[in-house]
Amino acid sequence: MARDRGGYLAGLTLFRAGQTDQWVAWFAEAVPRSSLAMVGVVDDVARLLDQWALQLADTKAAAAAPAPPRPAPGLLLSGGRARRSLGAGGSLSPAASG
Repeated sequence: MARDRGGYLAGLTLFRAGQTDQWVAWFAEAVPRSSLAMVGVVDDVARLLDQWALQLADTKAAAAAPAPPRPAPGLLLSGGRARRSLGAGGSLSPAASG
């Protein structure tokens, strides 16, 4: 019915004018189509809710998982430390590579 606003409004006009048979016939035809469309919407919403529940469960599981181990501070290479380790030619200095 939402897709046929013109038909709905024309039917109301006919109804007000006393021509109820035409409006009732249009309405009786439109209701089953609208009901079937609504069943599809309800199914889509149910699937969406199931997807959201699964995604939420995955998010909660990930949040509850222990954090990955952090590397030892000596293993981290900062930008300054990398520059100091590289020679002017862009290769590792003998002190850094040996």
